[in-house]
Amino acid sequence: MGRQSVDKATAGQMLEAVRAVVGHLSRARLGPAELRPTDDQTLVQIYGRARRLLGYMQSASASYRDPVVIELGDDDQNLLASCLAMEIGIQAELIAGGGLTETRLAFCEQSRRRLSEWVLRFATRRLESIPGDANANCADVRALAREILEGLGLLAAPDVHFGATPSGLQEERERRSQRAGTTPAEASPLRIPRLLLDPRGVRHQSLRTLVALDHAAWERSLDARDLRMAAVHLRAVVEAVALDCALPRSLELGFVDPPETWGLTPLVLRLLPNLDPQDRGRLQFLDRCVALIRPGLQLGDPTPVTARVLAELVALAGRVFRELGVVGVSEPSSV
Repeated sequence: MGRQSVDKATAGQMLEAVRAVVGHLSRARLGPAELRPTDDQTLVQIYGRARRLLGYMQSASASYRDPVVIELGDDDQNLLASCLAMEIGIQAELIAGGGLTETRLAFCEQSRRRLSEWVLRFATRRLESIPGDANANCADVRALAREILEGLGLLAAPDVHFGATPSGLQEERERRSQRAGTTPAEASPLRIPRLLLDPRGVRHQSLRTLVALDHAAWERSLDARDLRMAAVHLRAVVEAVALDCALPRSLELGFVDPPETWGLTPLVLRLLPNLDPQDRGRLQFLDRCVALIRPGLQLGDPTPVTARVLAELVALAGRVFRELGVVGVSEPSSV
């Protein structure tokens, strides 16, 4: 079962996305039989699951807590990711159609980027097909589906993830630029730094040695384009740096048990209690990356790691390092 912390605004968007899917399926279920997008049994089954998910999201979003904690099983996580993907397709259609005010356009773009991040985090397998979803083949949704398959190891990751924008997104940008009569700008590449930090800045001798070893393994993983192992070694570096800062203050931070029982997420949150809600979610995902080398755990709760997700985790590591007073991530360079 996956557990994620989501800020209130994003949780509200997720709720509306699930509500839109339930409404769409309800209309399809009650419409004429000859116009239904799939057979009755499949339609009723996914409608029932979506209704249960809507009830859960309403309950979670009504909580006074911020961030909102979302805890779902693998099937429901994947259905939520599929609902968010459908919402991204709807917003892409609105943007492509033009006629939006500048404020509305900026909101749609920001919303689409935020939901795309969560699709990649919630997806546990191939995105589910929502019957009658007219936007399932739009460029943005196809690019997300491809990233999920790559992260799960079901599709070979092409070189495009290291220094270029996924082709579907780039084609869509070019089409929009042509409609607007402008020249498309160069795609912003996903740039992943090779240098995370200088290990000599770690004070504890044993931790300094471990950071040096994991940093060297991080660079080898990037050379081999092995995103899974890169995430594992990134997590190890972040935990070692956090331990280095926490060990002299263990009693002040409330740690009475030995360091091996502390855990990455509680450790960083005690050091940085004001961490941004979105960064808390990224931190939890980074913590889960230790399971990437456990095949048994991956069978029950797969953790997809794509180039975009890895770039976000590196950015999180840089912010954590800076807040802890450690010389962190250098200027990124293409791998």
